[in-house]
Parts: sequence; C-alpha cells; structure tokens
Amino acid sequence: MPGDGLASGEAVPSTTGGCSAGDQDKEKQEERPSGLPVAERCKSLLAANWRAQLTTVRADAQSSAEDDSPDASPAAMAREKLHGSLVRYIVVDGSPIVALLPDDPHHVNLLMDDRASLTVGGTDPPPLIRSLLTSGQMPPRVALLGELVAVDSSETPFILRRFAAKAEAATAAVARLEAALPSPPSSPLPCPPPLSQTGVAGGGGGGEVEEGALTFFRMEARSCQLVDFRGKRTSLPVADIKPAATDPLATSLLPLLLALNSSAASRAALASFCEAFLQVPARPQTTFLFSADRRGFNLLSQSLQPPQQQHVEESSQSGKPQWREFRFEFQREVTDAKGFMQVVREMEEEVKAEVGK
Repeated sequence: MPGDGLASGEAVPSTTGGCSAGDQDKEKQEERPSGLPVAERCKSLLAANWRAQLTTVRADAQSSAEDDSPDASPAAMAREKLHGSLVRYIVVDGSPIVALLPDDPHHVNLLMDDRASLTVGGTDPPPLIRSLLTSGQMPPRVALLGELVAVDSSETPFILRRFAAKAEAATAAVARLEAALPSPPSSPLPCPPPLSQTGVAGGGGGGEVEEGALTFFRMEARSCQLVDFRGKRTSLPVADIKPAATDPLATSLLPLLLALNSSAASRAALASFCEAFLQVPARPQTTFLFSADRRGFNLLSQSLQPPQQQHVEESSQSGKPQWREFRFEFQREVTDAKGFMQVVREMEEEVKAEVGK
C-alpha cells in the first residue's frame, strides 16, 4: 500500500432504509465527515455550475386548498402540474439570479404562483452526466425551494456584467487547466457561452437573443438540500450558504471533471487508486470522478468488495459488483486546478513505484 503521505482514502458508508433507532445511532457514529462542510459543498456547487433545472407550477394547474399556503411542502408541489426547463443563472450575494427568455412559459406560471424549485448539479458536464445516468447513478446536486421574484430592471446592467465576469473567469480557468494537463483534452472543455445564446440560456436549441430582452429573477430560497448519488438528502439552513467559503476549485470543477473522466489513462489511474489505497478492485470503465475540491476528491466505482469489507453491504449482495463512493483526502490543500493535477500525478507515481517493488 502506498504510504508516503500524499493522500489517504476511505470508503464512504452506504445508507440503507429500515434501520432501528439503535442501528441509526450506530450508523451516525460510523459515518465520518468526508470532504467539505455541507454549506461549503452547496455554495461551491452553485458557483461551479451555470445551468440549473428550474421548475414552476403551471398556470393552468388546479391547486387544492391545502396547497394555497406559501409554505406548501415539496410533496404538495409535486402533486400539481409542473413545468421544468434548463436555465442560465449566476449567484449574487448568496442568491441565484435566473435568466429567462421573453417567451419562456415560466413567465406566465410565475404571474399565478411564484413558488419555484431550482436544482443545480445534474446537468454538466453532459458527457459525464450521460455516463452516470446510463449506469443508473446521479451526481451530487443542490435543491433549492422558494419563491422566484422579478429583479428590478435598474439592476440589469449589473447582472449582465456579473454573467460576463463569470464567463471570463471560467475561460481563464480552462486555459490554466489545459496547461496543467499531461496531454491535450480529447474534446473542448466546458465554458459558459455568451448569455445571448438562447440554446444555453433556455436549455434548448435556437439562435441568439438580445441580452436586453432577457428578464432576471432572484431565487428567494426557503429551504436547501444537498442530495448525494444515493438520493440521501441533507438539509441545511439557507442562511448558512452566504457566509460559507467557496472552494477555490469551483471555477474549474466542470472542466476538471470532464478532462479526467474522458481520458482512458486518467480513468485507469483513478481505478488504481481504489486498489492501491483501499485494496478494493475497481474497473476503469465503471469508475467516475464526480467531485473534487481543495482537500481531495470523490470517486464512484462499481467494484467487488474484498472479504473484510463485505459487511458494509447487504449480505444478499456479497460477491456482486456494488456501486460505492470513495473519498481520497489530500495531505495538503490545493489552491487551484494546477495544484490538484500535481497531487494526482504524484499519487500515480506513488502507485507505480509501489507496483514496481
């Protein structure tokens, strides 16, 4: 097992339903914090992405009396007729600002009912999302529930500048990442396109629209949940997001995930980390890097449990490939994608040296 202190790995415990109170207490004791604090993970996911799934209540939906309250539950909203689409957004002062096209159906819906949900983290980078969905998995995502309130038109110039600044920062981050990669990426790394491109602004195809024709809405969230790939939901106060730190890798997170998951050599290296650091055999074809931050990274892998770890899964599943999450913690924090890639390369060399002994 490699042991020069570059990184340490652990299998993140799976959660199962139907536990007794005693089992739940034991589970809480056994689960160790992994990665960033929940508030930082939420804020960093919001900062890393530029598209989100916006859902509003259709104007022709028939709401029951029990759902008239502004505090209607997510389950109550789900029983109504909903409209969802991909939209562009940025975060300003801790709140997402959503851009809507002039003919977006959300406009009519919001006139009748301003309740909305915004889900971030399940759209990009598309190649990775498709691979995960094909495998029956979903990446971590942030789910916000609240009201969507129109932003005064006097703020439009400021918001447009913020969208442009985010795009410029993302472009610069991609350039720095490309310089840090051992070889050129097989496909262009993702950057937010100009806001005028309706294909991304509205989540579909089409030409361009004048930026001045867009309408902006602020998401005034009442609840926030972090959803992991197992569907486990962790709630946190919305007020905790604004003061939380944004991870320095957030700006380059999506291109970093695409670059490392689209390279066969990188996938093989990631799978080798599972076996070298955790003694868990993993296959490159079913090993995905789905989260990265200044402290380390998370892998999702379909692997066979070694005998000493089979108790983690249900006994009926022993011997069968299991989807498991693995967290690799760096011994030193990194400040950018270049530093991240340097530690990953050092881990690769460490594993190669161990195999060569």
